[in-house]
Amino acid sequence: MECEMVVEQLSSQEFRMQYDEKHDRFIQTQYRALGHIRGFVGIYGWLVGFGSPPQPHLDVMAPTTRSYINGDIVKIRVIGCFKRNDGDNKFVAVESDRQEQTLADLPEAELSMLKKIYPRVDEGERWLEREESVAMIQEPGASRRS
Repeated sequence: MECEMVVEQLSSQEFRMQYDEKHDRFIQTQYRALGHIRGFVGIYGWLVGFGSPPQPHLDVMAPTTRSYINGDIVKIRVIGCFKRNDGDNKFVAVESDRQEQTLADLPEAELSMLKKIYPRVDEGERWLEREESVAMIQEPGASRRS
């Protein structure tokens, strides 16, 4: 599924960034970023057209070594998802000019890196491939449920 994401968090940022909707800017919080802690190299943000923080939205992470800044709009392709039991699912994407179509297509190092972000898979959680992930996005009212 081709779409766009807004970059909210860079893997180089030790502390979580928070979107300030009122002033259309990103503010560093006092909380450490999970991706940074667990060695994720890439960008994290939300899918354009499915809400935006602090309102309900869909989170997405994309492994990449390309340089971006907070607020960049990146053309991506959703290839999978970590379905969480709390409904705060994390979609996985690649930049649209990459060849991968599914999680299984990712280089082993990238797939391993993603799985280190959520090393424990609790009851009701699982990694989804592209088809199931896209179906979740296309459900009426799809957004983050928190």
